[in-house]
Amino acid sequence: MTATLAGQIPASFRVPVLGYVLDREIHAIRPVVGIPGNSRIGSPIDFGVPVSDVAFLGDQQYAVVVSPQEAEALFVDLEDPAHVQHIAGVSSSISSIRASADGTKAALYEGADVVCWAAVHGFAMLHLHGPLREMPAEMREATLVLLLATIQRGLIGP
Repeated sequence: MTATLAGQIPASFRVPVLGYVLDREIHAIRPVVGIPGNSRIGSPIDFGVPVSDVAFLGDQQYAVVVSPQEAEALFVDLEDPAHVQHIAGVSSSISSIRASADGTKAALYEGADVVCWAAVHGFAMLHLHGPLREMPAEMREATLVLLLATIQRGLIGP
């Protein structure tokens, strides 16, 4: 009977992981360990690079990670931090990451601040020196409100 019981007991014990959080102060991902009602923030996961932004995917085993020390965004297996892959062609200068509710899709926004500035600056130039200066003030105001609403939706993401 002892041999039967020994075969059923796992060789190692692992605290359940409820999810992960980005610790912006130390630029690292940390697990939330324990059970609901009795959990804590665990030690940082070491990927070898600081983390500036992250999107946790699916069952939170995987993440898209942005680091200022990497030229490309990273795809990371959070249960096996040594397993890091570069996402070819995706710059790490991403300004924002959003994941779908079910974690099956991620949207990566690059340079949103530049795009917003260019849109507002372009509108101002059209208003001062271009064809918008000929429009009635009410139409220019309505166009500006539409532009700002579009920028806001773009910054909020999917």
